[in-house]
Amino acid sequence: MRNVLTAISLALLILHLIVQPGFAVQTSAAGPKELPKTESNKATDEADKQEIRQVVEQLVQLLNAGKIESASKLMTTDAVTDFESDIIFLCVEFTGEEFDSTEPEIEALAKVAANYGLDKIEWEPDHDFPAEKNGGHEYGPVTSAAVISKQTFLYGYMETRCRAADGPISSSFWTTGKSGEMDVFEHYGNNPNNKDSATKYQSSFHDWRTPKRPTFGERIWTNEHQLPFRVADDFHVYGLEWNADYLNIFVDGVLIRCVTKQEIGDDWVADHAQKVWLDSETFPWEVKPADLKAADFPDGGRKFIVDYVRVWKRKPNGDDAVGCQPERNLLLNPGFENGFAQWSVTGNASLQNSNSHHGSKHVRVAMGGDGAVEQAVAVKPNTTYILSAWGKSPGTNNTTVFHDGWIGVKNYGGEFRTASLFKNKWHRRSLQFRTGATAKTATIFFTNQWSDEPVLIDSFELVEVAARPSE
Repeated sequence: MRNVLTAISLALLILHLIVQPGFAVQTSAAGPKELPKTESNKATDEADKQEIRQVVEQLVQLLNAGKIESASKLMTTDAVTDFESDIIFLCVEFTGEEFDSTEPEIEALAKVAANYGLDKIEWEPDHDFPAEKNGGHEYGPVTSAAVISKQTFLYGYMETRCRAADGPISSSFWTTGKSGEMDVFEHYGNNPNNKDSATKYQSSFHDWRTPKRPTFGERIWTNEHQLPFRVADDFHVYGLEWNADYLNIFVDGVLIRCVTKQEIGDDWVADHAQKVWLDSETFPWEVKPADLKAADFPDGGRKFIVDYVRVWKRKPNGDDAVGCQPERNLLLNPGFENGFAQWSVTGNASLQNSNSHHGSKHVRVAMGGDGAVEQAVAVKPNTTYILSAWGKSPGTNNTTVFHDGWIGVKNYGGEFRTASLFKNKWHRRSLQFRTGATAKTATIFFTNQWSDEPVLIDSFELVEVAARPSE
């Protein structure tokens, strides 16, 4: 795939989030205070500038050697020689037939990315926040920042290596453009009210097409996936391949999902060039800003740390896109078209013959009790799998009342894992797990035993994951 992509590296050296060529830096409210220059950080700045100079010299050498087609997108001469700020944007076009991450030009850019970008979220209740409210919530009591690319791109592959802030605040990697917003992720490192937030990988579209649309400003499509790790515990690589007809979502080189424009339908808003964002925000649906407290932001604040952002822009006439390929579903009778064949049923679970997500049948599991359906399936040891299903919770009103059902996996040589489904329309959820060293089978299940209302389930899928191709 990468042999037809133009490599664009957005290498971030963010020490204090001060404006610099190539990126605009915005703040929530008036934003974080600019840090005063001290003798120690002046020395650090000089060391960073020297490293950048060395990288630029290497790039010039590559240009002279003919390995780089054009250096025009290294910004202007002033941008290359002015090192008085803390973010530098480097853009290089490669003309080789194959993109190789071990080539010298990539190594040079990686050196720029070696100093981690930092979005610092601080407790500042006395900050001069705007008086108006946003969605019924007052601004504050924390400050954060946003880093936004000045350049746009249309179709390609984007990724970042980062560690989310370990607190009740978002850490987000996303894009905006005409008609819509595309979220690669909106991590929420720690929600004391919902432990699943810390492992959730949520990608989504927001509708900005016209104010007259009933969905204007809303999140209109979402892919929610439960990871096998907390996003704030360590660095991971998150990627999105964006094509005119489909999206591929990755984490650490693992394909989480491929979804087509046709499948998303009218909710697809990603048809125009986009700018790239990194930021942190308060999310009232996770934790209301009014409920935040100083103890949530200890030791000077929480930190969303970014190693690098890289975007490969698809060449105008290049198209080796293959779209979403069929994957082998390891489950038998996954949509209950053959009744409960291959499934074990306990408690009050019944077949329904209308209004299914796919096909003619689905299962209704009554509230509470021991209602469940499950299937044991053969698996390989030390192998990563993704389990997904489509659910519907008729008792949810999407505002004040939510009722959950849970898909899950057990008996696979790892921890008991679940992902909840709670919306009152058919929606998909997935989770990721890795089998133990001696695992031969895993048990896939759906249960409603902790809920107060019936929940519907359909279209199970269990696939062995595929890594992103290297070329």
